[in-house]
Amino acid sequence: MVLPVDSTWLDAGDGVYLGNPFSLVVDTLDGSFLVSDFFEDRVLRFGRDGRVVQSYGRPGPGPGEFSDLGPTFVLGDSVVVGTDDRRRIFQLFSRDDGSHLGDYRYSGWINGVSVTKRGVVFASLDKAKRTIAAVWHYPDSAIAYVVRCHSPTCGPALARMAVPDALRRFVPRGASSPGRTPCWRRCRG
Repeated sequence: MVLPVDSTWLDAGDGVYLGNPFSLVVDTLDGSFLVSDFFEDRVLRFGRDGRVVQSYGRPGPGPGEFSDLGPTFVLGDSVVVGTDDRRRIFQLFSRDDGSHLGDYRYSGWINGVSVTKRGVVFASLDKAKRTIAAVWHYPDSAIAYVVRCHSPTCGPALARMAVPDALRRFVPRGASSPGRTPCWRRCRG
């Protein structure tokens, strides 16, 4: 269910500074939204009224801390995930109280994340593994790097790449057809 929202003033309140917001995710469970703050290296949850409800993470190199906060997403109804691009880990937090639940390592650079019922699909350019996309079946298995890049620079080939069989079940019907469909042009939405 999508709830229409006109506009909301963010009430950061005392002691909360929103330095460089760059990622916005709506939590469909309650209509609140998560803002990744690159400058403060933390994720803030705002209620629909614009007030801060919860904070996740803080700057630093340890568990539950971010060195270079990247995209944020929600897993199910209880876990908030923030990516640390410098250390290349997913930091997992309790949705309700903000406590750190653990982390998972990934490789490459995260460009975008899509959470589906079957897993988390993300674009991850990894020149060492020569892959450009991955699937994470949280919490059951490790991250599978499933889309191979055949270009020496892992660049121009992206636009010509077809939907590989490993990702086909994650792409909605009608988004691409079998064969050498240029999915990276058609599926970006």
